[in-house]
Amino acid sequence: MKVQMCVLLLALALVAHCSSDIATKVMADDGSVISPQDFCKTTLIPGRCHPKACNTNCKNQIDVNSVGTCTPDGCQCTYCMDPPRN
Repeated sequence: MKVQMCVLLLALALVAHCSSDIATKVMADDGSVISPQDFCKTTLIPGRCHPKACNTNCKNQIDVNSVGTCTPDGCQCTYCMDPPRN
């Protein structure tokens, strides 16, 4: 059982490491490469968090395309804007 758990954890770590290496990139006007996360914003709604209510509140209060995630500090709303076009 311990060996299976170690193999599973190792596989998850490898996937997490590799997924950051193949992240999508966006080209800026000057030809430089920018990470799309540069166009994402997060807002924290402090207090107790309930997953369904968090997601709904983010969509209603922040942006229709936002996603709510419960964190120890409260409900974290993440939304991304389109990168600037040429």
